[in-house]
Amino acid sequence: MRCIDTVSKGDYVSKIGSFIRDFLAKTAVLLPNSFLNFVANSNLIIATFRVLHISKLCKVRSIGIHITNKCDLNCIYCYSERNGCKGLSNEKIHSLISEVRDNGIRKIAFLGGEPLLNPDIFSFINECYDKGITSYLYTNGVHIDEDVIAKLLNFKDKLVLVFNFDHPKTYAKHKLNDFYDQVYENIKRCKKKRFKIVLFVALTKLNFPFFEDILLIGKKLGVKVKVERYVPLNDAKVNNGLELSAEEWCFAQETYKKIYPRRYITNLIYKKVMKSNCVCYNEALFVMFNGDVLPCPYTTSDFRIGDVNHSPLKQIIKKYDVLKVEWNKIPKGCKGCEKADYCRGGCKTSRFLDHNSLEKKQDCCCK
Repeated sequence: MRCIDTVSKGDYVSKIGSFIRDFLAKTAVLLPNSFLNFVANSNLIIATFRVLHISKLCKVRSIGIHITNKCDLNCIYCYSERNGCKGLSNEKIHSLISEVRDNGIRKIAFLGGEPLLNPDIFSFINECYDKGITSYLYTNGVHIDEDVIAKLLNFKDKLVLVFNFDHPKTYAKHKLNDFYDQVYENIKRCKKKRFKIVLFVALTKLNFPFFEDILLIGKKLGVKVKVERYVPLNDAKVNNGLELSAEEWCFAQETYKKIYPRRYITNLIYKKVMKSNCVCYNEALFVMFNGDVLPCPYTTSDFRIGDVNHSPLKQIIKKYDVLKVEWNKIPKGCKGCEKADYCRGGCKTSRFLDHNSLEKKQDCCCK
């Protein structure tokens, strides 16, 4: 049974922030594109949202916890092998969930590997539910069978299923011909049970030719599609085969805008309010499998903020609030760009891997 906690000041603050963040997204279907465009381009409205925004009161909003490094797949763009051999104990993960709640954070993403390969995943989600925390379960989708769905139904109103998703031709390139059909059917089962669903797409040169088709599949299923541009790893050969050019990334954004025009605009408004192009190095923290805490799961140990095995989460967050001020400075090369205020030089992880510094903007810049 879900615990009923005394409503604290932090709870009210969190609710106000959630309202501000979600208002336009939830009402977008009722508003004409012309009005949404007006909001996105109104400096006064954006400034008002910034003043009201929760970021000044609750700076970290979500925590990603890697609960396993095991997976059925071996995706070429995945970073999980860097997470170390000895992972967090289940006791430590339960303790972390309590720390997350105590720090006023209401979102936890369970990451891997494949989180469903950790048999205690349901107890983690149950604890989040009892503490009023929304769980985001990132999964390759193959393990979402009827038994798993039945267990997850108990937490449906505080759970978001995030399916790592791709085009059938991309799966075929990796010799996973039957994988697409299985995942697609599992998504339909979850949709039928009214789960909140997001399709997560890592956009690379491999699936770029099919990007519009992927978006149309998501639209047909009636679910959100979250797109992440491939973040380079420390492997030049892999990067050359996967990393998009600036022109390709710009084209992808225009394609997304064409298929999901309202969502594109509301995302733009959110970025302007947040003064950020990404939650990483800003409002999210990631606990890696070995306990290291990073501002982005793809980044290097140069940005290690702490270790949950040796430091309390509150102390790590305090350190993060100091570090990210420096990390979010706008590079000199962005001077005069109209997007500089929220783009801030582009992906910080990519910039560091390219230049061993955050002083230069991203090479694949899309103005």
